[in-house]
Amino acid sequence: MDASATMYAAGPLVAFVFGGFMSRRHHYLFAHRELAAAAPRVGRRLLDDARRGEAEFTLRRVWAGIGGALPESERLDPEGLSASTHTIGDLDVVVVTMPTPMEQPEAYFGAMVVPRDEEAPIRYLTLEMSYDVVNRLPCTVGGEWNREGHLNLGEGPEPTIEAFLGWLELTLVYGVD
Repeated sequence: MDASATMYAAGPLVAFVFGGFMSRRHHYLFAHRELAAAAPRVGRRLLDDARRGEAEFTLRRVWAGIGGALPESERLDPEGLSASTHTIGDLDVVVVTMPTPMEQPEAYFGAMVVPRDEEAPIRYLTLEMSYDVVNRLPCTVGGEWNREGHLNLGEGPEPTIEAFLGWLELTLVYGVD
């Protein structure tokens, strides 16, 4: 059993870790699978689209495509899905605001981090809904998807775009998790 499974063994995430729930696959597949897999290929194009105000069309089309592959009862409305661009140091960032998460490990935000150096890799980080088993309260955790899989980056900030951008700056520029 890995550390994350052990950490949550007494809390509601135990069911997720062992495949027991995820009633909203649509949300998870979009934020944690599709965007994570697409970031290295399309991050620069999504950045350009977001700068022109056209990213939401693309995101909604991808959201609908994922929903189309699921049973109708599992499809979710994309309400709240949007994109915005930001600069952190010498990095351009597309923040995708997800439809409101309702259960862990759904994401509040996903960020495609696009270096200005075209040869440098594009990174994909998330701010996820979680549960603090010690205090028995909802919380957030930061995550990153890369070729090896999902990395848990520890406690996250409040789920606001401003706090997420501050956390991204600490994580990306200063290497603080």
